[in-house]
Amino acid sequence: MQNLILLLLLFLIAPANSMAQTNASKSPIKIIKPLSSPSFALPVRCTYGDECWIMNTPDIGSENDGKSTDSNCLSRTYDGHKGTDFAIRDKEAMDKGIDVLAAADGVVLRVRDGEPDRFATNDEMEKIKAAKKECGNGVFIDHGGDEKDKWQSIYCHMKQNSIIVKPNQNIKKGDKIGQVGLSGMTEFPHLHIGITHNGKTIDPLTGQDITQECGIKANQKSLWSKDSDIKYEPLKIGGSGFSALPPSMEQLNLSAREKQSLAYDSANLVLYATFWGARQNDVITLTIKDIKGEVFAQNTITQDKNRARQLYYIGRKSPKESTFDKGTYTGTIEVKRVREDKERQVFKETKSIVLK
Repeated sequence: MQNLILLLLLFLIAPANSMAQTNASKSPIKIIKPLSSPSFALPVRCTYGDECWIMNTPDIGSENDGKSTDSNCLSRTYDGHKGTDFAIRDKEAMDKGIDVLAAADGVVLRVRDGEPDRFATNDEMEKIKAAKKECGNGVFIDHGGDEKDKWQSIYCHMKQNSIIVKPNQNIKKGDKIGQVGLSGMTEFPHLHIGITHNGKTIDPLTGQDITQECGIKANQKSLWSKDSDIKYEPLKIGGSGFSALPPSMEQLNLSAREKQSLAYDSANLVLYATFWGARQNDVITLTIKDIKGEVFAQNTITQDKNRARQLYYIGRKSPKESTFDKGTYTGTIEVKRVREDKERQVFKETKSIVLK
C-alpha cells in the first residue's frame, strides 16, 4: 500500500483550491466493473515507433538502490522511475497537439491542470519538487475492483489547460483525456503513465511487480494490448536526419522534423542521430555517401558509458570556393552491440537528402 500512497501523493497534496479536490468532494466515486483481464491500450494518439516511442520503462529492483535497471536487466530507465514514458518527436509536435487517451475503462479519481509547459531550469526543477508537483498536469484513473484486485493508472506531464475530464467521470478505453505536454519535472515532451495493482507498481511490459528482480521470465505477460504493437526495445534511434549545421540537443527538443532537401550551396552537410538507451561499448557508425555512392564522410564512436539519450553527428564543409554536387546523398546510422550473453545485436537506419 506504501507504493500506492506515494503514487497518489502528487495529487493529494495539491492546493486546497485545486480542481481535483474541489470537484471530488461534490459526489461519491462511482463503482465500475473491475478489469477481468488487464489489457491497456496505447495511451497516446500516434503511430507507435514513428511519431512516438518508449523513452523510459520502470526501474526494476529495490527502490532507490542507485541502479538503473529495466525488466531486461539493461538500462532503458533511471533509478526510482515508476512508469512508462512515451516520447513524441519534439515541442513542435506537442504544440500542434498529441492526444492522451485512457488506456482502459475506468472512472477519474483526481485531476490537476494549470501547471506551465516549459524546459525547466535546475532551480525551477527544485521548486517543482519542493511543491510536490513532479507529475505536473495529470489524471488519476481507477479501473475498478476491490482491494484484492484493484487496477489504477496515473498520467503525468500533460499539456497545460488540455485536460477535458473531471473527477468522478466514467471513461472508456481510448477516450481522449487531454494532450501530451511538458509540465512538471521533465526535460522532454512526453507522457508518463504509471500502473498499479493493489497498490503495487507494475511494469506493463511484463505484468510483474517492479520490486522483483530483472530478467525473471516466469509468469511474464505483457499488459499492453496486442494491437498497440508495444514491445521492449533495447535501443531506439530517435530524431535523426540531415541538416546544414550541427544541431544541439536543445534545438532538437524544439524541432527534430526531418528535412527532405537542402540547398546545394549550403556551408555544410551534416548527418545527425539521437539514441535512446545507448550502452557502454556500443559501436556507433555514421556514414554519408554521395550521389555516386562513394563514402563522403564517416565516423565510428565507441560509447563511453550508458546514457538515456545521446546525440552524435558527422559532416563536411562545402568545397572551398565551390558547392556540393546536386543529387541524393544517403546516410546510414548503425549501432553494433555485444550483449552479456555474447549475442551480437545490430540496429540500423537509413536516411536520405536531396541537394538542389
